[in-house]
Order: sequence, then C-alpha cells, then structure tokens
Amino acid sequence: MTTTESTAGKRSRANTRARLLEAAYRVFAERGFTASTIEDVCEAAGFTRGAFYSNFASMNELFFALWRHRSDAFVARLADIAAAARDEPRRADQLLEAMTTTVDDESRTWFLVNTDFLLHALRHPELAAELAVHRRRLRQRLGTLVADYLDRRGRHLAPGIGADLAARLVLAVSEGGLHQVLVEPDDADARRLRGLLVDGLLERFTEPGP
Repeated sequence: MTTTESTAGKRSRANTRARLLEAAYRVFAERGFTASTIEDVCEAAGFTRGAFYSNFASMNELFFALWRHRSDAFVARLADIAAAARDEPRRADQLLEAMTTTVDDESRTWFLVNTDFLLHALRHPELAAELAVHRRRLRQRLGTLVADYLDRRGRHLAPGIGADLAARLVLAVSEGGLHQVLVEPDDADARRLRGLLVDGLLERFTEPGP
C-alpha cells in the first residue's frame, strides 16, 4: 500500500467515524440512549453494521467517544476565549459566560443526551466508573481555564480550594442551572441563576491576587 493510499484510508475511516458520532448524537437526542440500537445509528449515518464495528465495539464505547468529542469541542471553545482574554482582559468574563450561561438548542440537545446516559450509567456501576474518568479529565482541563479566568480578574483560589474543586463548583452550578432554564425557559431568574451563583462562589472561594 502506498503512502497516498494509506492516507486516503485513514481519512475515509475518520470520516466514517465522524458521521457515526454525528448520527448517534441525533439518534440519542431523539430516542434516548437505551432505546437506540446499532441499526438506528447505522441507518441515520447511512452505513452498515460492518462500518459500526470497524470503529466501535459497542454502543457504550460509541457513547464515550461521543462524550469525548463533545467535551473536547467545549473546552476548545473556552480555550479560544481564554486566549483572546490574555490580550483583552475585559473579555475575561466571556469565559465565565460561556461556561455557565449559554442556553441554546445545542446545549439543550447535549443536556438531553448526557443526562439520559447518566441515568443509564448510574444503574451500571462499571459505566459510572468509566464516566467518572471522563468527567475527571474534563475537570482537569476546566480547572486550568478557571485559573486563567481568575488571573484575568486579578484573583486566585483561596487556600484549601484546588482547581478540581473549583471546576466541580462551576460544573455543578452550570448543570443544575441549565436544568432549571430548560424546565422554565421563560423565567428570567432561572436564566440569571447560573451566572450569579458561579460569580458568588468564585468570589467566596477566591482571594485577590498578589
């Protein structure tokens, strides 16, 4: 096999994998994870079961690949905002806003998919343990961004408050607040809640910088 053929094959497989992930995202959002089948995903992607099994061993593996893909995209977007804030400190609050207050069709869809799988994982301890590994990786990356955000505001985490706990606080408020907004979309207080709570928590658990 030539280098060109090898490269083309890798691109083809990457494209197949990407289409399966996008199809799974749509199918899970519409039907729920436990009600979806490999056939459903393959039909939505326009592939056969063979294409599925050449990329994933199971629906659980497919979901975790999707989780990594979505979380990587989320962190990359936050990293871009953080990078811009280094040159324009007044833009630092955009990072907090993107972490906590964005409510749109995309955030609603991911909330549905993620929450549905969470309920499934809680009934299967081995899946919950694997999900915890992925969430820990996300918190590590968010912790770095939170520290960057605080630095832009001239603050740092208080003694005893590590980056992981700070990331947990942000995620807890963001996820819980999103739940309220989705249930009560026209309630102004529900929409303000996440930003207010995260701002308050960061003020409570941070100190002015040197």
